[in-house]
Amino acid sequence: MPMAEYADTLYIVSTDKIFASTNNGETWKLLCSRPEGHAVGLIVMNETDKHNPQPRPVMYLALQTKGVFRSTDAGAQWNPLESGLADETVYAVTAVGNTVFAGTNTGLYRLNSDIWERLPVHPSQQAILSLTVLENNLYVVTGPEPSRWKFLESIENIAVQIHITDSPNSERVFHSIDLGASWTEITHGSQGTHTLKRGACAS
Repeated sequence: MPMAEYADTLYIVSTDKIFASTNNGETWKLLCSRPEGHAVGLIVMNETDKHNPQPRPVMYLALQTKGVFRSTDAGAQWNPLESGLADETVYAVTAVGNTVFAGTNTGLYRLNSDIWERLPVHPSQQAILSLTVLENNLYVVTGPEPSRWKFLESIENIAVQIHITDSPNSERVFHSIDLGASWTEITHGSQGTHTLKRGACAS
C-alpha cells in the first residue's frame, strides 16, 4: 500500500481507492477511486504549467504492469503517461523536486514534457529495483530483473508482494546529484567507484 505526504496530508493507496489523512493517520477519508492494477508508488506534488501559472497539487500513480498515471483534479480523472514507457514493468517511482523518475525492468526513465526519457545508469542496463531521494540526491538500486513474484493473500484479501532474485548479491547502488545526467557507484564493498556520464563508464 504505497503512501505519500504533501502539505501536511498523508495519502495511502488501497486496492481500488486512495485515502487521505490530515491528523497523522488517526482517521482517513476517501479521496478518490484509482485505475485498476497493482500499485507500486504514489507521488503528490505542486506543479505549474504555461496554461496555469498557479501551483496546483498533482498526483502520480505507478502501476506495476500498466505504467504511470497522472491526475490534476484530486483523482477525478487519471491520464496514462505512455509516451516512451510502453510494455515495461514498473518497480518504483520517485521525484526530485518536480522531476519524476520511474524504475523499470529495462532501466531508469525521467519524465520530460510528458515524454519518458531513458537514462543510462550502468552499461549493463539492468533493472531498477528501488529509488530513494534525499534532498536533491537520487539513489537507485540496480540488479537482475526479479525472476519470480510471490503473492501472499491475507484474510482481508490484501495482496502482499515479495520479489525474489536468483542472485541478490549482484545488486548495485548508484548516486546522482544532477537529475540522472551522471552517476557514481556507491555499492558497499565495491572495488572503487564508477562514474557514468552520457553513456561512458570510467573507473
